[in-house]
Amino acid sequence: MSYSIISIGEPVIDFVEICGYDRFKKAYVSNAGGGAANVLAAAAAMGGKPAMIGRVGDDIFGEYLISSLRRAGIDTAGIKRDASKPTGIGFVYHRDNGERDFLFYRDRTTNVTLYDHEAEKSIVEDCRIYHYTSVSLTSPSLRADTLAARDYARSLGKTVSFDANYRPGLWEDAREAHKIIMDCIRHADVVKLSEEEFEAFFSAESMEGCAGKLLAGNAKFVAISLGGRGCFYATRKVTGEHTAPRVNAIDTTGCGDALMGALLQLFCDESIVDRFDCVESNVLGKVVSLAVCAASICAERLGSMECIANREEALESLRLRDSQSRER
Repeated sequence: MSYSIISIGEPVIDFVEICGYDRFKKAYVSNAGGGAANVLAAAAAMGGKPAMIGRVGDDIFGEYLISSLRRAGIDTAGIKRDASKPTGIGFVYHRDNGERDFLFYRDRTTNVTLYDHEAEKSIVEDCRIYHYTSVSLTSPSLRADTLAARDYARSLGKTVSFDANYRPGLWEDAREAHKIIMDCIRHADVVKLSEEEFEAFFSAESMEGCAGKLLAGNAKFVAISLGGRGCFYATRKVTGEHTAPRVNAIDTTGCGDALMGALLQLFCDESIVDRFDCVESNVLGKVVSLAVCAASICAERLGSMECIANREEALESLRLRDSQSRER
């Protein structure tokens, strides 16, 4: 089978806050999630054929995740169930100032094999884009497997995509995290940062300066998500920024992943993945606009993977945004 995008990681259960009775008493709803899984779900919703390599626990949460991935259109042949550790869970809650935050519960002591080269190399061989995030780099064993799969993909000429997706609570050493993430950014063809990550890792640079520095190296496309303001993007030929449509945001969990998954799938559909350096600005602009609209829809829905918009919904949102722009 040929895959548009594959990713590696540990899908998790997101417990998303739905209401708070006071500071400590809150109600949560469970959703299938994890950055890598969300990206693949967004790619599938755009019509792609993604696959995931990873591990879940041999428990009810692991069973739920595999079922959810399959329903989302993700090939799960590369996901194994491991009885030696439980499936990871995370809580998405809001601070007193309204800002979103994360609290993760994962077994960091048990070494887990994410990628078995002999068993799963065919999945890497059959993809166009290999995507990963820093979440699968947070322990030595996870990091070794993630980078081994990445290096094999690169040796085959695949496009390598990296989303920083920095979660401080998953790292024991912030300085080590910074060093590892920066190295991955420098070795990726497609780089995506949030505005907060851009400020954390490139504090002395403008967005244009950051993109220019990365594009002078290995990068071919750089995106910086700007939340409700949309997305800044650049190639070696084109620089632009697209605004998001006005929405009534209730939960931004997974919006960045939705943006990334839509972008990667559209890169495949438009054959941009093979010609970043020569794609015209109008073609790239349409792709980024559609991906931004797909991400904005997620903000109006509660959850992660379950709130991903399909292509038709994104196209309708794009038409609405353009109509709003003409009226102003």
